[in-house]
Amino acid sequence: MAVFLSQAGTPATKLSTNEATALAAPIDSQLRVIVQFKSQMGPVQHRQVRRFGGTLYHELPIINGAAYHISKHGLDQLLASGIVESYSFDQ
Repeated sequence: MAVFLSQAGTPATKLSTNEATALAAPIDSQLRVIVQFKSQMGPVQHRQVRRFGGTLYHELPIINGAAYHISKHGLDQLLASGIVESYSFDQ
């Protein structure tokens, strides 16, 4: 699994083929993303991700984050919410 973290709201400088494909996908496409939260990860953060249509599939406490399935539109909303420190596409 390759992990590529980008600051929320900051464009990545180098994209893998999978990342470029994810960014070019239709707005309702489901993506696999790893999210690192600004505050301590817990039920509140998971509820916020669910509010944007995300589904948890793996917690990553060592990086204060988790992996989710989420639509491209939902990811945009999540990043705009201000709770995300960084994110990457899970491959």
